[in-house]
Amino acid sequence: MTKHKPVGKRRTGSTGIRLGRFVNEANLIAAIRTVRTLSLAEKTARIDQLSKSQPHLLASVLVHAQWSAPMEYIEVLLQILLVTQQIFRKAGVEIDEIQPEDQELHLSRLVEQINLGGEAGDQQEQAAQKQINDHPEPILFSFAMAELLQAGIGNVEDDAQKLILLAGLNLVTCFAHAAHAKKNQAGGLIVPFTLQGV
Repeated sequence: MTKHKPVGKRRTGSTGIRLGRFVNEANLIAAIRTVRTLSLAEKTARIDQLSKSQPHLLASVLVHAQWSAPMEYIEVLLQILLVTQQIFRKAGVEIDEIQPEDQELHLSRLVEQINLGGEAGDQQEQAAQKQINDHPEPILFSFAMAELLQAGIGNVEDDAQKLILLAGLNLVTCFAHAAHAKKNQAGGLIVPFTLQGV
C-alpha cells in the first residue's frame, strides 16, 4: 500500500483532525482498505450508484476508454473515484451532483496551477507541493497524485498520460470543493470521522 506522508502544517482539535478539513491519513487509509476488499459485485454496485449520483464524474473516467487509454489507466481512475466516494460516504456528506461546468472550471485551474513540464527539477517539485498545500483537501489530493505516479502515469510529454493525470486530480478536486460548499451551506460544521466509527 502506498504510504501517504502528512502534507503542510497541521492544526488539530481534540479529535486530531485538521480543522476545517474532512480527510486525514487514518480516514484515507480506512477508505483505501474498504475499497480494496470490495468484491467485484460490490464494486460494480458502487459504480452503478455513481452513475446515478455523479454521472458526469463517472463519464469523465469512462470516456478515456473511448479514447483508447490503457485499461490499467481506467482502473486507477476508478480506484481514486471509489476511495473518494467512500471517504465522504463514511462522513455522511451527501455531495450534490457535480455538473460539467464545475468540472471544466476546476480542470482549467488545475492546468494553470500545476506545472506540467515547463520547468524541471526542484522548481517543478515545489510547484506541485504548493498545489497540494493550497488544495482544500491536501491529503486527498496527495493520495490521487501518488496513485497516478505509482501506476506510471507521470510522463507529461505523453498526451494520453497527461489527460489521465489531470482527470484523476480533477476527480478529487471536484469532490473536495463540493464537500466544502456543502459544509459552508451547513454553517461550517464538519462532523469528525472518529465519531462516525471509521
